[in-house]
Amino acid sequence: MISKDILRIFAMADFPTLLFCITSSLGQNEKRLTQQQFEQYHNMYRKMLVEGSVPDQSKAKYMPNLISDGRLVKDARNWATRCVFKHDDSSKDGENLAASSSLSVNPVTLWFEEHKLYKFGKVTDKNVQETGHYTQRKLSGSRTVSKGVTILSTVALAI
Repeated sequence: MISKDILRIFAMADFPTLLFCITSSLGQNEKRLTQQQFEQYHNMYRKMLVEGSVPDQSKAKYMPNLISDGRLVKDARNWATRCVFKHDDSSKDGENLAASSSLSVNPVTLWFEEHKLYKFGKVTDKNVQETGHYTQRKLSGSRTVSKGVTILSTVALAI
């Protein structure tokens, strides 16, 4: 049986950004991140940016800890129940997707690892496509983070 988790995260108070992740797993007993762990990972990586300890990245001046947002939790859960691996065109919040063969994969770490590809300069379609998840993580205006989860018991495969 394959399961899918969909996680949605909010970032940016002035320009709302909603991120979510879909992961799938062959093992139903795998542990997945709690909301608190989800926040902790985001805040750990943001702290690394403030400390200047991310290789080849400039030191951030200010980056507050992210906290959970009730509206976004509700939105994330509603979108998650649709089990659609695409952006919500009706949302004003930005979104990110990630996929994995295991629930134990940390989507926050996957997104953060894009820092290895990130180079400062003009934003283009190419560099947003390669590092958009990471750059949303490092925005200092980000204030809240939330996730929603749904489990699927069936999968359709088209070849």
